[in-house]
Amino acid sequence: MSIISHKNFEAFSAYKNKYINKQCCIFGTGQSLLRYNIIPNTVNIGCNRCIFYKDLIFDFYFFNDLARTTAEYRNHILSYTPKIKKFFGSFINDKHLGCSKGFAESGNAILYDMEGPGGGTFQKEIDKYCVGDKGQSIVFVEMQFALFCGFTTIYIIGCDIDNLKNKDKYFYNADYIKNYTWYSPLKQNWIHIKNFISKNYPNVKIVSVNPMGLKNIFIDMYQ
Repeated sequence: MSIISHKNFEAFSAYKNKYINKQCCIFGTGQSLLRYNIIPNTVNIGCNRCIFYKDLIFDFYFFNDLARTTAEYRNHILSYTPKIKKFFGSFINDKHLGCSKGFAESGNAILYDMEGPGGGTFQKEIDKYCVGDKGQSIVFVEMQFALFCGFTTIYIIGCDIDNLKNKDKYFYNADYIKNYTWYSPLKQNWIHIKNFISKNYPNVKIVSVNPMGLKNIFIDMYQ
């Protein structure tokens, strides 16, 4: 059952269908980001340690997992300035794990409501309901935002699927690029989001760029 949000209308309503017939890129922090050649004329939506990717400044930036960050990382998050807007997520079912109002204000960010942690439902009306990521990854929040904005082509960048124990899985600490093995819960959630898109946004084109692990679910494109 969807949980009504008291914050998300203020956070997201201005972006509803704002980018119809436009294209965007949503970014994770996987190793395949090291292979990425920037696609021109796109709106770029990043999260988490995407702030350490120096080849572009993101238009939108999402963050929520405050409880597991270091003080140094928090300072980087607070000081990062995207081109358009920064969003910090608060877990409505477990407030101490997400971002607070004060933290959002310090970072000049808009606070939004998430379900979870540990679950939640993908939402079409993110301006009305708490956003869910099924307890797996903030990239699913980015995807719901991109769909809500009306983008008709969405490129997936750096959203690799791997065994989470691999310490070198991220673009910013990888010594080499390797092929990933499936991390099954993430794979299943990508299948869930694909089904959600097929049902609610059948005309949206989803392209996975240089996929590592995330293969054969959307359109695969290699640069």
